Amino acid sequence: MAPSGSLYGYSPGFAGTMKLLALMLLCVCLCITACKKDAEDDPLANVPATVTDLDGNLYHTLRIGTQVWLVENLKTTTYANGDPIPMVSLSGGWAGLVSGAYCNYLNSEYMAADYGRLYNFFAVSDPRGLAPAGFRVATDEDWKALIAFLGGENGAGGKLKESGTVHWITPNTEGSNGSGFTALPGGTCNLLGVFFGLGEFGYWWTSSESCSFYARSYMMYYNSCCITGSTNDKKFGFSVRCVMQ
Repeated sequence: MAPSGSLYGYSPGFAGTMKLLALMLLCVCLCITACKKDAEDDPLANVPATVTDLDGNLYHTLRIGTQVWLVENLKTTTYANGDPIPMVSLSGGWAGLVSGAYCNYLNSEYMAADYGRLYNFFAVSDPRGLAPAGFRVATDEDWKALIAFLGGENGAGGKLKESGTVHWITPNTEGSNGSGFTALPGGTCNLLGVFFGLGEFGYWWTSSESCSFYARSYMMYYNSCCITGSTNDKKFGFSVRCVMQ
């Protein structure tokens, strides 16, 4: 019978035990080093699952290709430095604004909870910033990269739109949300301060200016699987999405 502490009659003794422990420790160190290297090679490996803005609104993060996006439309009422963003209702003269402001669709806080708020481009481009820490309002190039990763404008919209008809009206063409982006049809506030389009389409500002009066945006419609870039007057109220810096 093999003595106690042996395997098939062999007892490694103290020196053998120490060698075995050293080998196990080496394996652990190599694993830790490999994990650290993976994290260094992939700066997106340790992105938090959620972030909050200064108002306490919670946003989920989503990796798509080499980008990390916020899943929800922006809801903040506060610039990144803590200053309040003016809230302007229809009767408050939205059409005449030349400075940053936001509104809620139909002036309803309930709508904002689901669809996010609508901002004019003056708020988007304000140097005080709109996005939660570590993020920024997506540029035109950010949107182009996202669309290219999802196969191009013809079809990417379907992969970006939330599936079903809880928010999008029928037929929500090819709305699969295959990307997880969960785009919602938050409608717009037009130059006259009139709300329209809820359920039919969503428009999202980029942070990219076209000229003194216009800036770049992207749109998705209920009856199309496409996403289309366009240039719009800075006074429009559109949704906003953020991407990690």
